[in-house]
Amino acid sequence: MTLDATALAAVLRRADGWEQLVATAHEAGATRISATAIAEAGMVLVAKDGVTGLLGMHEVLTQLQATVVPFTESDWFHAVQAYHDRLKSPALGPARFGACLTAAIAARTGAAVLSARS
Repeated sequence: MTLDATALAAVLRRADGWEQLVATAHEAGATRISATAIAEAGMVLVAKDGVTGLLGMHEVLTQLQATVVPFTESDWFHAVQAYHDRLKSPALGPARFGACLTAAIAARTGAAVLSARS
């Protein structure tokens, strides 16, 4: 399971459905999150709550036993492809920058994406 930024931010902000996100991540096991998704979630949290919004991020990632996956040179094409596909077929999800970066990581690792937008 690959967490996206919306899932991480939802858990940290205790948004509606955060408990189900945590349960789903635990049930799936082998939780991953891209370094880019952590940065994106951090930016969202700082924009909404100031730097205090970042409190607990490390603890949540540790509790989820999440492996931080780097975004590598080999991932850029998959991110661009995800963006292109989402523009042509909105049913695949929003053509958002962060979502496409996470989709590339999920494609490389062979894991489904867990999003708060699902």
